[in-house]
Amino acid sequence: ENNILFQAYNVMNGIIGSKHQAPRALADLSRLGASLDENDVFSPSLIVLAWLVQNNISIIPRASSERHLSENSPASIAEVPLFTDDQHAQIRHCVAALLRGEDYEHKLVAATFVNSDSAGKPVHVYWESHDGEEIPVIEDLQPGESHSQETYPGHRFVVYDDTGELSKVYQISVGIGSSERFHIEL
Repeated sequence: ENNILFQAYNVMNGIIGSKHQAPRALADLSRLGASLDENDVFSPSLIVLAWLVQNNISIIPRASSERHLSENSPASIAEVPLFTDDQHAQIRHCVAALLRGEDYEHKLVAATFVNSDSAGKPVHVYWESHDGEEIPVIEDLQPGESHSQETYPGHRFVVYDDTGELSKVYQISVGIGSSERFHIEL
């Protein structure tokens, strides 16, 4: 509305400089950097720079070596894929922990799936990735059994009955450090 440009200078000292006080946050940024592209691994620093740029924050990164100069370049930042809403939330949470200099206690959301099916049939639970791929989480959740899974806000899980028919889609609606329980009834 007011066309205000935010600019960050020397941002990495304030964020990545606290990596020893927030090792989980740094590890999550590293895992995210490794998962974005099967042919490339993006460092936590590059993830943060790309996240700032993708949030319309102008950056002036310092470079103390040729490697940093290359990594901080506009070309390197442009190679990072656009983040999904879930990834933006994850990075925001990591950056906040690093800026505070204190790690988060609960790394993720604790999602618990309970098979409450009165018909006595097992269910199969899959995590749905941002590109629609379904990754198995629980192969056979028997009636009366429960399974807890760490995940991120906004993640989606799909449940199939024992014949392979889609039963329901569940989406994590709570924030990091919270828990959510899903009762599965076919």
